Amino acid sequence: MPRVDVDLRFLLLPSSKGCTLEKAEGECNGKYLRYYYDSIDKKCKRFLWTGCLGNGNRFFDYNMKHSVLCSDCLIFSISSDKCHLTPDEGHGSSFNFAVYYDSTKDQCSPFIYKGEGGNANRFENEAECMRNCSPNTAHAKTKPWYACLLKRTEGGCNGNCVKYYYDSRDEKCKEFIWTGCFGNGNRFHDYNSCNSTCSGVKGKNSVTVTRVFSRLCDFVNDKYST
Repeated sequence: MPRVDVDLRFLLLPSSKGCTLEKAEGECNGKYLRYYYDSIDKKCKRFLWTGCLGNGNRFFDYNMKHSVLCSDCLIFSISSDKCHLTPDEGHGSSFNFAVYYDSTKDQCSPFIYKGEGGNANRFENEAECMRNCSPNTAHAKTKPWYACLLKRTEGGCNGNCVKYYYDSRDEKCKEFIWTGCFGNGNRFHDYNSCNSTCSGVKGKNSVTVTRVFSRLCDFVNDKYST
């Protein structure tokens, strides 16, 4: 049987079980150096793949020489911990809308971030939050990402922050300048986050609002009303 390495990038989403599978050498006679993720020791380790069969816990390299990385499993194991942190508004004088993952409800909820400090359980939009934290993100990924259809919005402050948005007409992520406050859910920290969340979403740009931002008015009224 010929040796075939399948592109396993789809297994590297936070919901993937690929990182938790046991090492599998395969059933041929070859000896090919690969890496697998040991979920008990939380380390990437070498093993010899025989050249056929096996499972999704098999990677070309540990670091950045190839597109399929065992280090992505390390990132998964670290990033999954942040999703259990309580929301932290930080400190400062800013008034930025953000979302955090509520592990007790498996949903992302809004809160106000003051601009400095805080913790890693903070995302710019619901799609990015769910993709990183929800155990059901593989199922959710098949649903339309309404945030990806929102028009680019620069916000209402005076900052000059480089962010990325998804242009659903051209079906690609593009760079834009965010002013530092307000805006909408179609805003990502970097290109990869934008692309992995929105890639494949089609349609004209619309003004559809995501579920989390439809709850934002109620949140602000409850927290800041006199």
